Amino acid sequence: MISRKIKYSELRSTIVSVIDFMKTEYMWEDDSSLNSELEKDLGITGDDAYEMIEKFSKKYMIDISNFRFDQYFSPEVPTLSTLLLLPFYVLMLITFIIKTFLAFILIPVNKALSDRIYNFKIIKLYNRIFRSKNKNNLSLTIADLVVSAICKEFRRRNEVKLEFC
Repeated sequence: MISRKIKYSELRSTIVSVIDFMKTEYMWEDDSSLNSELEKDLGITGDDAYEMIEKFSKKYMIDISNFRFDQYFSPEVPTLSTLLLLPFYVLMLITFIIKTFLAFILIPVNKALSDRIYNFKIIKLYNRIFRSKNKNNLSLTIADLVVSAICKEFRRRNEVKLEFC
């Protein structure tokens, strides 16, 4: 285990920065947290995961030479189950269009109701139920990204002990 001394203000600003990165680059919902898993909870997998890790490493100057994507993310390979789920995809698209339309109509009337209607919980449900997962994958969380940003190399949070100075 690596020990790293850090100021509380630096930790807090890194957490805020990583969350802002995830909000601007990827779907981040209000119920997402530092424990949210990139693949399982946020649905980032395959080529999207590769692109996200690349952008993240450039933004935070992280050495990812030892990072193995296949340990953390499933490939984006269409399978038979994907083809069988085509009706579900169509239903998801129709639901998304209807919810978007309703949300934009309600914005001037009731912003809170509009926000509740326009969420991506159906995508989370889809990811949990239908997305093919490699059972050997390790989970990669937002907290792991925070630790990696602090250490300037890819590290999981259970590999690093942060000590406040």
